[in-house]
Amino acid sequence: MQKYFNIDVDYGSYDILRFNPDNIDDIEKEMQSYGAPYIRSLIEEISKANQWSSKNVRQYVYDIIELTSFCITDPMNGSILRLGATYTFDDFQTIFFFFGKENVIGVVASDLAAGFPLSTIIFFNSKTIVHLTESFWGLGERHFQTLSARGEQVIRERPADCGICLVTGDANFAHHAWNELSALQEIVEAGLDRKTSLVTVHEPLGPVNDVLGSQFNVVFKLTKAEVPEVNRLGALTFCATGTFIDAGLVDKIIDFAEGNLSSYAVKVKEDLISYAGRSLWVSVRTRNRTLNPQTDILATVIIDYLQGRNDRMVVIDGHSLPFDQELDAPYIQELNDAIVQDDNIVADQIIATVRQALPTANIVKFLGQKIHESIAVGRHVGFYFCHHGTVQHKLGWFSDVQGIVHCNREIMAIQPDIWVSRQSEIAALPVYVPSDLIEEVDQDEEIGELQLHLKHIDYKIADASRLARIIAEFAQKVE
Repeated sequence: MQKYFNIDVDYGSYDILRFNPDNIDDIEKEMQSYGAPYIRSLIEEISKANQWSSKNVRQYVYDIIELTSFCITDPMNGSILRLGATYTFDDFQTIFFFFGKENVIGVVASDLAAGFPLSTIIFFNSKTIVHLTESFWGLGERHFQTLSARGEQVIRERPADCGICLVTGDANFAHHAWNELSALQEIVEAGLDRKTSLVTVHEPLGPVNDVLGSQFNVVFKLTKAEVPEVNRLGALTFCATGTFIDAGLVDKIIDFAEGNLSSYAVKVKEDLISYAGRSLWVSVRTRNRTLNPQTDILATVIIDYLQGRNDRMVVIDGHSLPFDQELDAPYIQELNDAIVQDDNIVADQIIATVRQALPTANIVKFLGQKIHESIAVGRHVGFYFCHHGTVQHKLGWFSDVQGIVHCNREIMAIQPDIWVSRQSEIAALPVYVPSDLIEEVDQDEEIGELQLHLKHIDYKIADASRLARIIAEFAQKVE
């Protein structure tokens, strides 16, 4: 007989505890009062389940795919519990449910960028939530509100022969490759793609099976808001993610991209190849974390780079469209198109300013192209001058092209260069603009909590002439 239970969705009624899992003695002592004498065993099992069994796949992921379960110790009575059910949210966070004789335990995988480690324990009977990591993206009140709003408080145990369904498709192409495709590739290499179904949300770099050469049974494609629908499939659902782009994955993404280039992309690629490294890729960004005044700064840089050098060319990049733009929800298509339109306005202003000084300047626009095209074409450029973030990753994570990156002081403070390069096996170490060139600006609008967390703060360059000299010296080095 299948078990079931009702989740109390009143998040405010739960005790919220936060621990460092390394301080297991403190956790064990504190949890005695909650009637969990076997908490140490559970913490140790979670630690083992979180280990990377391969570069990008955690042990619990392999266990679920191959054995339809990973097991835990009931912290209340010491009995061994098998995975009984799952619930996956629209941010791909998943609660794994374990049905004991008297208790129901939830173990939560949170934080896409961290590779969805098991990071939270929920004691549903005693209404206690124990966080083992600190993450902005962890389990919170909104997840309980989702259960309530969808009327899905009743969790039913899955049958022993239930299927496995992976969920994938972050809208951000960098996260899709870095976190999702990295793990799916290794699942394919282990021959496990035929053992799982796949539900996709976004495929910004192309259809997963086409990119990876895999044989996942793709059940259907959902919008982000529809993701919780996967919980009605009767399967164990979750998102498998890693944290490293290896050379093999880059090759697969490039191979797919090369076979799906527009005629315009092919022409720009051929032009870049003919210039044999004497080319500069410059990004514009208008939606947030914007360089001010962007037009003047970038025009100065480009004029200085092209002055007296007819053997050089410049490509202006910006917001790129996902491969599946036409399949996205209308509001997402409209958002992408609006960003491209704004980027185009700035790019046109830059080109007009440059051509006032250099009428025959060789500048082409590449913004508004598909993301896979930017990746395939950009790898043939000499070097780049880009905003920190995804506009840099199009080149920085999928080629060994060198470049200079600019960003605000908040990002500069965390010294991101080494971190950025370590996320990809083939990446070159980016050079960040000297911090004394970065100044703060008044923000056009109030910055929300999410924007602050993502450090989406505008900034300006204090000395455009000095910046141009830095780029000129870099160009001499790479050429």
